[in-house]
Amino acid sequence: MRHKSILVKEKTVFLIIDVQEKIYKAVRKHEKMLDKIMKLIRGTKLLGIPTYYTEQYPEELDENVEVKRSEIDG
Repeated sequence: MRHKSILVKEKTVFLIIDVQEKIYKAVRKHEKMLDKIMKLIRGTKLLGIPTYYTEQYPEELDENVEVKRSEIDG
């Protein structure tokens, strides 16, 4: 019997929130953070789990980091 807290693929999404250029560059060790996000994106793709991302005020904070966006959309 499955444990009740194990994720169910059909009810799971991966949500990335605000990895925009200006915010991203302000984070300490941001390159390492992006590497980990990219690993998670690749893993969710392999599992067939949808990935979504958010952007707030792209005209002020720039768009999401391009490497991540192309991996999600591609």
